[in-house]
Amino acid sequence: MELSERQFPDLYGHYREACQKLGMEEIPTAYLMMSDGVLNALATKFLRRHYVVLYSSVVEALKLRPEALRFYFGHELAHIKRGHLTLIWLRWPASILPLLGAGYRRVQEYTCDLHGLAASASRDDALAGLGVLASGGEKLTQLNTVAFIKQQSQSGGFWMSYHELTNDYPWLCKRLANVAVAGGADAHSHAAPRRHPMAWVLAVLTPRLGLAGGGGSMIIMIAIIGILAAIAIPAYQDFTLRAQVMQAMPFIGQVQDAALPYLEESRSYPATPADIGLPETLDQGPVSELRIVGAREYEDGTIGWDCTGGAVEAKHRPTQCRPAP
Repeated sequence: MELSERQFPDLYGHYREACQKLGMEEIPTAYLMMSDGVLNALATKFLRRHYVVLYSSVVEALKLRPEALRFYFGHELAHIKRGHLTLIWLRWPASILPLLGAGYRRVQEYTCDLHGLAASASRDDALAGLGVLASGGEKLTQLNTVAFIKQQSQSGGFWMSYHELTNDYPWLCKRLANVAVAGGADAHSHAAPRRHPMAWVLAVLTPRLGLAGGGGSMIIMIAIIGILAAIAIPAYQDFTLRAQVMQAMPFIGQVQDAALPYLEESRSYPATPADIGLPETLDQGPVSELRIVGAREYEDGTIGWDCTGGAVEAKHRPTQCRPAP
């Protein structure tokens, strides 16, 4: 329903005061909407007219704190005042770029929070107007904003950093810190940690999709991980097999060293590995079984060693053991 001097005049009065504090001569039409417990609001534009939609759950939670309400109104009005709803179609190509699109939206939220603070006469009430999004209405009176702001110390980890870099909204505890510092709090004690370096690497591969940035970007991220896994897993398996084959090559040399004296002395080929002093099975190492499957003598009477047979694929063999093309 539309707010007016005849419809919720007290609420409309706070809304008009917020417009005046932000220097907005034209008052955007405001509506109150049943939100079924959802804590949010939105500013929008339709046919060159601006509208602000207020959610009843937030209004109800802040009804005893008028300055918190003005923060709530001021934040949404700032989207209109700062032109965030103007020429969206022109900015759209840049808005989907990794890092840039989501980063621009987060800056908008910080800017609107500061406008909300300007519309409110109380820093503590401004923090309450923002903190209600985390605590809900029933727990707002028990919300410790200082403790909540300190939670930003946890935001420097990889996944929290990646989530924020690909999302349209900063972590709420960071937004409270920004309002607190702008309201006069010590900036050093409210400083946020640096984001994880690897989160930047993955975020630069994740385009911004969707209004919230999280759902669409997460799908893209999962797709990227799937593609990387499809490439990396077979490559890792090939590497592992090649490494195992290379570990077996020194053992081949041991077999040759043990067989040569037997051949020179007996002038015949061994029938079993035991004839040359080697076991048929091994419990450790890359070779588990040793068998004599055949022997070949060249025309000049020399013995040839051939490692091209067997079931190991050519790509997993060292160069000297690959069959001739």
